[in-house]
Amino acid sequence: MIDWILRLEGPAGHEVRAPRAVEIALPVLGAGTTAWGVALAARIADRFAASTVADQLTGHEPAALEASVLAMLTGLVDGPPFRAPQEAAAQVRWAARNGLPVDILLRTIWMAHSEVQTHIVEAMTEMVPPDRLAAEITRISGGLLEFVAALASDLSRVYESEFAAWGRHRSALIRRVLDELADGKELPRGAEDTLGIRLTGNHVAAVIWQVGDTIDPAWSADLARWADEVKDGLGAAVSLISPCMDGATEAVWSGSRPLDVRAGSGVRLPEDIGAAFGASGSGVTGLRDTLLGARRLAAVVRGVRTPKVWTQAGDGVLAVLLADPVAAADFVRYTLAGLLGDDERTRALRETLLAYLDAGNSRLVAAERLHIAATTVAYRVRQAAERLSRPIDDRKYDLMTALTLVHYDPDLAG
Repeated sequence: MIDWILRLEGPAGHEVRAPRAVEIALPVLGAGTTAWGVALAARIADRFAASTVADQLTGHEPAALEASVLAMLTGLVDGPPFRAPQEAAAQVRWAARNGLPVDILLRTIWMAHSEVQTHIVEAMTEMVPPDRLAAEITRISGGLLEFVAALASDLSRVYESEFAAWGRHRSALIRRVLDELADGKELPRGAEDTLGIRLTGNHVAAVIWQVGDTIDPAWSADLARWADEVKDGLGAAVSLISPCMDGATEAVWSGSRPLDVRAGSGVRLPEDIGAAFGASGSGVTGLRDTLLGARRLAAVVRGVRTPKVWTQAGDGVLAVLLADPVAAADFVRYTLAGLLGDDERTRALRETLLAYLDAGNSRLVAAERLHIAATTVAYRVRQAAERLSRPIDDRKYDLMTALTLVHYDPDLAG
């Protein structure tokens, strides 16, 4: 009994996302049922976009949903075998390239199946006579379950095949695209597929490196976990990691919403790791700018022996001075005259003064950060002020910059 399926009517005016699937469905389903399927797919896509899985979507779901719903309706009319439509396979390939875990993919398929079954049963209840309803619900439910099982099986194979193939070649392809982007070259066709991100979105890039002489072979695993935490902090949808020839690694995070670098750079780094973040940007130009900003900052600060997160916005002045050792030394000698030297007492005064200024002149906050008494902070700040030639508050930011320079390059205080 399929006559009720062929009597379904959908509202006109819905945007068609999968034209090929519509062309295949029309001769079997007719205009009304095809329109009903298109409208149902659009409703499910809207539900997904407003759900908790929204950030895990690739943007190709609407076409895949539309093609799958129409294939399901066509299969219910024509009978099995059910097969995954091309649009769904394409969406799965994109998901594999984005690194979307297969369990999330399968969960999304079952969520869509649940939505489709609910609407099908609602339509059936209105159109099928009561005496046939129970038998028809049993038949259709079995058909829907058979379809979603076949769909999950087909798409799992597509995912595994694409994930394996993409994993072998993706690293080299990403490195080439990122380098061409940084060089100002026109991006090759398919660059968006290669990177697995939407170039029209918002982006933040960072360069990450190991600090010190000891190379930790496990750092790549630590880095992957850190990159995922940064992605969550930024509110990004996608992250990619690309090793560099000089031993560093570059990371890019992208999403549809504006990304706040402070939220990502605040994520605690793995031990003995340094990172330099570029400023957030949008579109191809924004991706290039954030990547170049991260690279330029990293080129300057990688020599610092202290693990730290650097940001283009927060550490730009330091980076400029660190890039010119002579200018940095002159600036420190002029600004910290009276607080120079490598003796333990002077180092303690500089450390305490920096903590005090960075805490907004709060003795309590500085004391908590340094794990000393607030009275000790007050005493050391007073001692430091007496050594300096001008009042602290008259040149707070110059002092913070000079103290920070010495903190990361103690030789400047010699």
